[in-house]
Amino acid sequence: MNNAGNTVSGTLPLSTALFAHYVDEHPGVPRSCRRLLPKRELVDGYRAAGGTGLLYCEAPLAWAPTEEAAVKAAHTTNAWSVTGWKVMAELPNLVNFEAAAASVREDDIRSPYACGPDVERHLEVIGQFTDAGFDHVALMNAGPDQDGFFDFFERTLRSRLLSAGSR
Repeated sequence: MNNAGNTVSGTLPLSTALFAHYVDEHPGVPRSCRRLLPKRELVDGYRAAGGTGLLYCEAPLAWAPTEEAAVKAAHTTNAWSVTGWKVMAELPNLVNFEAAAASVREDDIRSPYACGPDVERHLEVIGQFTDAGFDHVALMNAGPDQDGFFDFFERTLRSRLLSAGSR
């Protein structure tokens, strides 16, 4: 377990028990499960181990007017994020993140990220986290156009998320 990032890692039963205890005993620590794969067993293990806090996650999104522009932007800024926790946990500084990300291809970004303007794909990626039991999902845009993302959110994504959450 890495206390600095409040991230569950390692063997599931022990790590989730330690994580549940640590987070619940330290109220000043954000109850965050960022950069985790959306796995129901993590949430269930956390709850079974006595965890009572809210569960936050970060959905990997990359909005742009085209899928290709979104993939390029996410690859440029966030290639390190698809290397997995075992790699990321051992990277002490920027040069190491850059070295680890050097082997990541643009196609490696397409699977975990929602890339482009397709609202259905964004809902699919976000839904993986809500279906796993996370109750708060931060929307992280790795795309090149933050204003465009906010416009997309307001025009299209927000209403779809609200209607999905009311089911």
